[in-house]
Amino acid sequence: MWKSSTSRSAVTSSKTPTAPAGSARTSRRAAPGIQAADITPWNAYPRYINRKPDAAELDAGVQPLVQLLDILTELKVILLQGGDAQSVWRRLTRRHAGFVLERRLVVIETYHPSRQALWSPDPDVRRRPRENRTMAYRRVADIVHG
Repeated sequence: MWKSSTSRSAVTSSKTPTAPAGSARTSRRAAPGIQAADITPWNAYPRYINRKPDAAELDAGVQPLVQLLDILTELKVILLQGGDAQSVWRRLTRRHAGFVLERRLVVIETYHPSRQALWSPDPDVRRRPRENRTMAYRRVADIVHG
C-alpha cells in the first residue's frame, strides 16, 4: 500500500517483503514527484510466507487491508501490482460493497514489479508490462499531486 504523508495515495504489492521496497524505487524513477514519504507498502497477505499466498491466505488478507484503509482517511488512489493484489481487492469489494464509491478511490491495476513477472525471451513482451507499470506509476503521481 502506498500513502502520502497526508494519506492521499496507496499501492498494493503482492508477494515478498522485498518487492515493495523495489517497487517503491521503481515508481519514484518512473513517476517523478512520488517520494519515499508518499508510500506505505502493503502485501496481499500481510505476513511473511516466502511463497505465493493460497486462497485462504488471500481471504485472510482482506480484513487487515480494510483496517488499514479505514485509518487512511485522505486516501485517493490504490495501485494494485499483480494478480494477488488484484484478487484481494476483488474479495474486499465483494465483502464491502460500495467501499470504492464511498471513499471515491481511484483503483489502478498493473503488473507485479518482480523480475519474474516481467521475464520473457521476447523483447516486445517484456516491454509491454514495463510500459504499463510506468503509465500506472505516472497516473498515481498525477492523482497524488494533481
